[in-house]
Amino acid sequence: MSSERAKGDIGARRVLRKNALPTTYRRRDVWLFDDAIKQMGELPQWVQLWMRWLNIVFLLGLFFVANHVEARWSLIAYLAAFPVGFLAFYLVRDIRMTGLPHIVFWTPLLIYLIGIVVSDRTFEMVSSFGLWVALLITTIFVSVILDIKGLIGVVVERVNT
Repeated sequence: MSSERAKGDIGARRVLRKNALPTTYRRRDVWLFDDAIKQMGELPQWVQLWMRWLNIVFLLGLFFVANHVEARWSLIAYLAAFPVGFLAFYLVRDIRMTGLPHIVFWTPLLIYLIGIVVSDRTFEMVSSFGLWVALLITTIFVSVILDIKGLIGVVVERVNT
């Protein structure tokens, strides 16, 4: 490597492009978030709408955090899925892998919500909290099914290549 090229590389580390990370943090000149956003944009529209829906349903839990431990657990499971999903995407570079943490964190939450919350005699289904829990249970159930389907697709593709 010539000393001129080495100096150029060192200089490139210090120069930030507009709205970009330094070149030393870029992998194959494709920033990880750019790749994830591109893949999400290529998903069918119904999947993109579904992702918006599940975010809305989980975030509605903020209205119940002060009075309901179930809302706190739901938000913890929701937030825990982000870094794990990001790691899964980083390792495989397939947006479908972001469903893995949904299965890992949301399945126990689903069992908890059905087994403890809904079966509790003091639980009031006809209330804003009860409606939210019903929406959350339904949303998690559908999401986990879709995520399992997506992960099976990833595994089948990898095995066949």
